[in-house]
Amino acid sequence: RYNCVVYFVRSAATKELRWGTSTPIQVRDKVWGVRADVRVRGVYKLRIADPAKFLSRLLGNNVQFGVQEELDNYFAGEFQGKIKSEVSKFLNSLDQELIGIDAYMDEISRKIKPSIDTIVSEYGLSCVSFALAGIDVDKTKYDTLDEAQMQLIAKTKGFQGDKAGLDILGSDWSKVQGVEIMKAIAN
Repeated sequence: RYNCVVYFVRSAATKELRWGTSTPIQVRDKVWGVRADVRVRGVYKLRIADPAKFLSRLLGNNVQFGVQEELDNYFAGEFQGKIKSEVSKFLNSLDQELIGIDAYMDEISRKIKPSIDTIVSEYGLSCVSFALAGIDVDKTKYDTLDEAQMQLIAKTKGFQGDKAGLDILGSDWSKVQGVEIMKAIAN
């Protein structure tokens, strides 16, 4: 008696597989010099490009699968860390401010996709599509920077107002400063 198992491999692309960072990615904002915590999420689709390699890799690793969801869960777990690593490398290589970075999600997705395709090709797969759905930057440090800048602007405007007032009175700022210094010396 001879037993055999027959596997049918579907060559259509998978449904969208969701991914997201379970822990924040630490990124240095090179414009402001602050460390920011970034969470990223998105979706990707895979297609079996090399069925023999795909089955060899799965069967060789004793991956138990019977339905699509089991396979989806296996690949989601297998690639989450690798995707996070690629996204982290990309974000840390940026020379621009992180606030407003979500305006470049399509561009970032296109730049990261080839790296993801290289990773999944080890399993006989190809990455059909890869997209970032959201980039969430922790803004607490940026809020502090904004407040400091607003205070600086308010002080500058106050000084400009003082100077304008002195100009209207016909006084010179340096004369007023001289009087203040003389008062301090007298005391």
